[in-house]
Amino acid sequence: PDPGGPVDGGSMKIRIYDSEGRLLAGPTDGVWEREPARIEVTIDQAKIQAAFGQIDSQIMQAINQKKEEWEEKYAGDEYEDVQITVTPPNWESKTNPMTKWPSSVTMTVNGPGVDKSYNLDPKKQIQSHVYDGTTVPTQTTWRQTLAPGHYVVKADGYEIQVPYLVDLNVTYQKCEADDESDGEEKVCTPGSDTETIDGSFTVVVTGDQTQFEVFEPNAKGLLLHTPEWVERHAKDRYKNGNHHFYAGEAILTHVVFEERHKHPVSGKYPVITTASVWMKERGGWKSNYYRDLQNTLDLQRRTVKTHEIRNTQYIQAPMYMVDYTSEYVQQSIMPILQKKNLLYKTETREVWAGPLVTVGKAGSREASVTTHKKTGGGYKSLTDFGEVHRGLQRTASPFGDYTNYYSQTPYHVYFNVSFQFGVNKGYDTYNKNAVKGHNEGDYNLPVYIVGNAAEWQAYRTIYQ
Repeated sequence: PDPGGPVDGGSMKIRIYDSEGRLLAGPTDGVWEREPARIEVTIDQAKIQAAFGQIDSQIMQAINQKKEEWEEKYAGDEYEDVQITVTPPNWESKTNPMTKWPSSVTMTVNGPGVDKSYNLDPKKQIQSHVYDGTTVPTQTTWRQTLAPGHYVVKADGYEIQVPYLVDLNVTYQKCEADDESDGEEKVCTPGSDTETIDGSFTVVVTGDQTQFEVFEPNAKGLLLHTPEWVERHAKDRYKNGNHHFYAGEAILTHVVFEERHKHPVSGKYPVITTASVWMKERGGWKSNYYRDLQNTLDLQRRTVKTHEIRNTQYIQAPMYMVDYTSEYVQQSIMPILQKKNLLYKTETREVWAGPLVTVGKAGSREASVTTHKKTGGGYKSLTDFGEVHRGLQRTASPFGDYTNYYSQTPYHVYFNVSFQFGVNKGYDTYNKNAVKGHNEGDYNLPVYIVGNAAEWQAYRTIYQ
C-alpha cells in the first residue's frame, strides 16, 4: 500500500505573563484583579518541518521502491533503452500547493470573568495576545476561594493535510532476433508502463491547555493614637484598648499591608493608588442636640514610625501610636511613656496616612478623620465630633467587666482603598451598606467613646 497516515507535528505550549512580564509559575499562580495577562503560544515549527521531511522521505522511498521493481522487471537482455520518468521528480510537502494548512487556530480563555476568543497563525512560531477579562477574582492572597472554577486557557490543536500524487512512467524497447535474417538482426518493439503513487498524510499538532488564578488585592485599616492621648489613656480610670477614644481625641488612620496581603507566588504587595477614610455618624446626647457628623480624609503615602503600646498595668489591650519628632513630644511625652514601660514594639514602614498639619506647640503631625472644624470657644468646643453636647457620645460603659466593654454599639471609621488596574476595595464614601473586598473588618473599624476630651481640664489645642 502507498504510504500515508498521521505524523506527529509536535505540541503547542502556552505561557502566561503578568503585566510586568513575570512568567506565571503554574496553574496556582496568577495575576491581580483586572490586571491584563499576556498569553504567549509557541508552535514548534521545527517539529512540523521535521514531519514534512519524514513525509517526503516516505514518498521518495515508495518511488524508489517502484523504480527498483521496474528496473528488475526490465533488466533482461531483450529490453533496451529502458527509461523511467517520475513526475514530479521530487516531492516537497512544505511547498507543494496540495498541502493544506488551516487558515487560523482558535485559542479561548474562559473563567469567572469575561470569556474571550483569539485567532492564532498556525505557521507562526511564537505569538501573544493580551487578555483583559480578569474582572472577577478567584482567590484572596491568602487562598480563600472567591469564585468557583479557574481561568482556563485552551489552544486548539490542528491538522495539516498533506495529500500527494506521483506519476511513474517507464518506456523501453523490447527486441527479438529476426528469423528472416537468421538471427543476425533484431526486431524491436516500443513498450511502456505507468503507475501512480498517491495517498495522504496528516501532520497532527497537539494543542495545549492551562489555567491561572486571579487574586483580589486587599489592605487593612488601622486606628492609632497620638502620644499625648496614649499618655492620658494610660492614667485615666477607664478600661482602654486601641479602639477606645475620647470624643474630640484625634482618631488617626493608616492603611497598611500585612504578610497575608502579598501575592502568594511573587511575594509582592498590590499597588495602592489612593486611599481615604470617612465617618458619618449622628452626634448629640438627646434629640434636641442631634447633629449629623461626617468627614472624609484623603490619605497620603509616606514612611511613618509607630509604636505598639502594651502594659496591662495601665491599659487593658494593645494600642497603636504614631511617633512625632517635635521637641514637645520627645521631651515632654515620650519620657513618661518610657518610664511606664509602655513602648512594646517600634516599627518604621511605608503606609498611607493622614496629611501632615501643624498644631501649635505640638508641631507637625497627622490630620485626624475627626479634624473637621471647631465651633465656639473654650475647652468645651473641640471639633464637631468632640463637641460636648452635639458631638460623639459615650458608647461604652467605662467600668465593669472588660469582656463586655465592647457590647455597646460603637461608632465606625470606614476605609476606601483604590488599587492598580482600577480596582476599589472597602466602602465608597458615605455608603455603609456595601463593602468590596475581604475582610469586612479590615475596612470597617469600631470606635468606642469612653468619655469626652473636655474631661481633661488642661485640654485646649492639643486634640490633634
